[in-house]
Amino acid sequence: MTNLSDDAVGKAWTPSGTTDSQGVARMKTNAQYEGVAAGKYRVVVEKFETESSKLGPQPPVDSPEYEAWSHKSASEILAQYALVEVIYSSSKTPHEVEIAKGENNHTVDVGKAVRIKQ
Repeated sequence: MTNLSDDAVGKAWTPSGTTDSQGVARMKTNAQYEGVAAGKYRVVVEKFETESSKLGPQPPVDSPEYEAWSHKSASEILAQYALVEVIYSSSKTPHEVEIAKGENNHTVDVGKAVRIKQ
């Protein structure tokens, strides 16, 4: 997510998140603190699939095997595919959300299924 706030303090914190195997995102600030500050955000969604002869299939990102798999050498990757349409994975994404204090639930539609070679 990108913070749309004009507040300098709000822009100092970088929001990010990962999805589990059900597509539910868990958001963090500066990749280490649970949750994000209240405010308006632009939602950018990226999802990739990697093919490799040595790495084996990519495990789900919320599995214990993913971290070890993700640290393998980039030279072992044969191909990488984007699984989300480009419009949703760029700064031109149409998705904006307003996060309030407390628990928030937002649904973001990322369009049709795609597999675009990178």
